[in-house]
Amino acid sequence: MNEWEKRIRKQRPLKGYEANPGYNGMQHRISLQVLGGFIRDGNEFSKIYPYPLKEREAQALALLEQQILQACGEGKTEEILDCVMEYAGEIEQINFDMGIKVGAALYAQLTGSLETDW
Repeated sequence: MNEWEKRIRKQRPLKGYEANPGYNGMQHRISLQVLGGFIRDGNEFSKIYPYPLKEREAQALALLEQQILQACGEGKTEEILDCVMEYAGEIEQINFDMGIKVGAALYAQLTGSLETDW
């Protein structure tokens, strides 16, 4: 058990099904983070980050800023960071657009129509 699992366990003790190790394995396998890693990379052993998305984003940005500062020095950090953020924003928009298209196509296949919502 890693550190974040220990911290979560202290905050919220396991009850009912959760106390069963088989349930925890199943819960891990159906996590969206694990499924996303499997679909995207074929990785069956993704780590689950227990933080909200905004916090994960802030942690990633802080790490990026630190790496840029170490690699390039203080003078160029903001300029490089602006370029990286512009690129990442465009990639994020592309991925979002693809997700919307896939979701619409799946919805149409499941319901047989884009005119109804049942």
